[in-house]
Amino acid sequence: MVGIEQVWLIESGQSSRERKGSRKIMSDTGVYPTRKQKHYVEKLPNEHLVKAIFAVVPKSESIIDLGAGCGHFVKRLRVEGYRCGGVDGTPGITDLSGGTVHETDLTGKIIPEEWSWDWGLFSDVGEHVPREHEQQLIDNICRIPRKGLIISWGFPHERGYHHVNCRTQVYVACEFAKRGWWPDDELTTLARDASGFWPKHHIRLFVARRKEV
Repeated sequence: MVGIEQVWLIESGQSSRERKGSRKIMSDTGVYPTRKQKHYVEKLPNEHLVKAIFAVVPKSESIIDLGAGCGHFVKRLRVEGYRCGGVDGTPGITDLSGGTVHETDLTGKIIPEEWSWDWGLFSDVGEHVPREHEQQLIDNICRIPRKGLIISWGFPHERGYHHVNCRTQVYVACEFAKRGWWPDDELTTLARDASGFWPKHHIRLFVARRKEV
């Protein structure tokens, strides 16, 4: 985990190798097309990440999944008693998810006053969004929750489908810190220890808290 004193040592990193034809499958803003999301309707959420959420987010506080797909995490967390919502840019995702996820373009303009969530989950989304939309995406992510963010962003050269904008954790932490969200080392350790992630994901998961700047 990058320490606060290292956050400004920016290492922008390079995108991992694009898989052939990936930009043809994804939209210009990195959104999965409706026809592809249909294959994930019955997918189960990653329980490692669920355990990390349990460790740092009290059930008395709300959480929104930013880039929720078909709403797997939203449904799972609601079963556990959380007030949880989700947004995703896939056209028609509200109907496809049975109303669980609200269709919202996270690379577009969002009115902050419309949101009232304590925490945000932003996992495995940023690496799919083309670099030209990255700054607006991060701006929006930082405006939505009030207290905390659970963040995971694919590393440079990490293998994966449709990875067009992988970044180092130093770079990601820096971009969020510039907007008033600073890494919380204590909560990050708590989340990682609880998750039991395999090493690749374990080291790129971190928790940020809003601070006055």
